Amino acid sequence: MNNFKLGRHRDFVAYRPLTEDDKAHWAERGKELTHLKIRVEYSEGGQNYFSGGYNKRGFRVSVTPVTLSEERGYTSESFVMLGDRRNCGGYVMIEEAKRYNSKRLEQLAEKYDGKVEDVARAVILDDVHVLVQLIQGNNPPPKTPDPAPAPQAKTMWSEPTEKQLSAIPAMYSTENVPLKDKVIHMHFFLGGSDWYVAEYDPKERMFFGFVILNNDLECAEWGPFSYDELKTLRAGFVQMDRDRHWTIRPAGEVDNIVKAQRWQFQPGVPK
Repeated sequence: MNNFKLGRHRDFVAYRPLTEDDKAHWAERGKELTHLKIRVEYSEGGQNYFSGGYNKRGFRVSVTPVTLSEERGYTSESFVMLGDRRNCGGYVMIEEAKRYNSKRLEQLAEKYDGKVEDVARAVILDDVHVLVQLIQGNNPPPKTPDPAPAPQAKTMWSEPTEKQLSAIPAMYSTENVPLKDKVIHMHFFLGGSDWYVAEYDPKERMFFGFVILNNDLECAEWGPFSYDELKTLRAGFVQMDRDRHWTIRPAGEVDNIVKAQRWQFQPGVPK
């Protein structure tokens, strides 16, 4: 395979660099992106707390805009949460499968290896019908107008005050602090998803922290996420909420983060 490489989470991963013209599609939202991360993966499925629906178990192709940066010989990756385009941070199902099969995953990665560029172009152009056709075959669903979104109040339960937000360290100010020593100042939650806040940029209204979506500890990551977009999320009629009883403490003392980062297997971290 020329594009896909074996990943760590039952997946094959390809990084497609973004050109300057590609980046212009996101520039208006202030997102400094470098690549599209395209994965052929196996999903265990389960409840989707954002849509209220149910994700099927099986093989799928997912696409996420990311920023890759290299420093001191190490490459780090940050991702864009809650993309403003329909195909960002989303996926298209290839086939349902009750059990994971590594050979089948590799076969699918080989099948889509030559389609990485076409998939990337469909995402950049926001053409969901072409994307579905590329992945599922030559019979895409008929084009229908998108339904008008239901009006949503841009509020959340227990919304933090400006004073509380100002107490959070500025963005990048803890860059040299080891991840397990970064202090988590706020915790937001919705259904089975959690957002832990370590830094805040009041001008851009962006948080940096640790995100766990749908109880998926394996795919949980550190990265930036928008405060304003966070406030609009719903799980059915349930609004985003802030943990009013949160105790400010290092990430190494937050059980969910410790489990997701597998720090419990490292010396010096409480189990």
